[in-house]
Amino acid sequence: MIMKKELVNRNPRPNTNCKGINASRTQNLLLDASQVVGIVRAGLAVELKQTLGAKFIMEREEALCELAKSKLDGINELVGKYTV
Repeated sequence: MIMKKELVNRNPRPNTNCKGINASRTQNLLLDASQVVGIVRAGLAVELKQTLGAKFIMEREEALCELAKSKLDGINELVGKYTV
């Protein structure tokens, strides 16, 4: 995995007391972990789009929308209009 160094090392190491790591440091670690997950997800999405091609993805999305529309049309309890 390739990452910018400033994203990983942007939070300075806090002073800890004898009870361990303070809460703000733990929160910063969790935020950093979620940012890493977001970066990985974005990279996988780009790779998937490049592998499958935008045309295939759009055709699949249209097919799934039509399938959903056909299933929703059969439910009389639904109120309101929707567009696909």
